[in-house]
Amino acid sequence: PDTDGDGVSDGAEVQHGTDPLNSSDVPSPLRVSVTSGGTEGDGFSEFPAVSGDGRYATFKTFATNLAPTDANGSLEDVLLKDLLTGALSQVSVDSLGTGGNSTSELSDISSDGRYIAFDSYASDLIGTDTNGDQDVFLHDTQTGTTTRVSTGNAGVEGNDWSWNPSVSNNGRYVAFQSLYAFTPADTNGLPDIYRKDVTGGTLAFVSRSNAGAAGIGNSENPVISPDGRFVVFESAADNIATGDSNGDWDILLQDVQTFEAEVVSTDSAGNQANGSSYDPAISDDLRYVVFESLANNLVTPTVPGDVQIYLKDRRTGETKLLTFSHDGSNSGVGDLTS
Repeated sequence: PDTDGDGVSDGAEVQHGTDPLNSSDVPSPLRVSVTSGGTEGDGFSEFPAVSGDGRYATFKTFATNLAPTDANGSLEDVLLKDLLTGALSQVSVDSLGTGGNSTSELSDISSDGRYIAFDSYASDLIGTDTNGDQDVFLHDTQTGTTTRVSTGNAGVEGNDWSWNPSVSNNGRYVAFQSLYAFTPADTNGLPDIYRKDVTGGTLAFVSRSNAGAAGIGNSENPVISPDGRFVVFESAADNIATGDSNGDWDILLQDVQTFEAEVVSTDSAGNQANGSSYDPAISDDLRYVVFESLANNLVTPTVPGDVQIYLKDRRTGETKLLTFSHDGSNSGVGDLTS
């Protein structure tokens, strides 16, 4: 909750030493990529993810001096920062706590900070990684266990890249994209979205039609719902969701139980976008989806044909433009991703 309405969750304010009941008492920015003693890294850091309670953050770093287990030189590692205690640890490690022998990059973190999903080229994080490709792993910070999740239903490893994970709140489900066809239905030879049930060991093919056909186009950047049932992602395929015929990249929401997908990147009347949409994020209650788009017909009046940020209310259908100037006018400043 955000009791004082200042845009910062109550939990984050308590952890940062500010008053959650006072809207004028807002936390100052904190630099995450430093040691508990405040020493800055000797290499650059990027790609952060933050837990739902605001206490923990993960990030990729080239720095060699932030974690004592970092023994692979300047290769990228994934680190976990406790913003309450300042503790910093490496999570791209095996189950004994030893750092990987190659690059680890993108990560996601569960709402309570316990589970970290990350992708890695390291071959020594588990004892049976022999494919020589990028894989997706899940690290449990309580037990110290690291497991590979980018495997088929029989535990068979893929022989192509898997990357860009998103983890559910309880760590049971992990969505990721992969170039490997883990199922015979995946016949497109393109990046697709999968969801792993870590507890049951089953793997679901997400970027497919209701009839089970693979998407005719790339599907990327998955974001999983808190309970793991839904996955929102960007896709160039027009055959996954009913009513998708614009020939552009769209934001899709897939129900992994019913496989009834919906197009999210539409205007308030449900009309399709006239340009491509990318990089979704979804609220915990699944009501709101934020995305960027090149389309200029999602709101009225129309906006410049540059990348803009939109908010979709799935309950009411309303689509709102979020990229405004300080005076409330449309930004019109061009590509906001640069």
